[in-house]
Amino acid sequence: MAIERARELNRLACENISHGEIESACEKLLDAIRIAPNWAAPHTNLGVLYCWEGKLDESITLHQKTLMHLNFRSLRLGHRWVHPRYGVKL
Repeated sequence: MAIERARELNRLACENISHGEIESACEKLLDAIRIAPNWAAPHTNLGVLYCWEGKLDESITLHQKTLMHLNFRSLRLGHRWVHPRYGVKL
């Protein structure tokens, strides 16, 4: 199934990151995004990598896509919606 392959690629990318293999991690995350475009994890992880590399516009775009267009769990606090990872008011 496609989502399982995307999860495996995301997992491998996280391993690459922990070993300092950033270019390989980026490639795996891009593949995971192509396979499962509505799954938030690889968008978030790639956005973090882009931020680390100083690619702030690309990072912001990926994080906005995660927040606005993809499926994620949110918490309702008072009258505002807050994403548990980002703490962003929606």
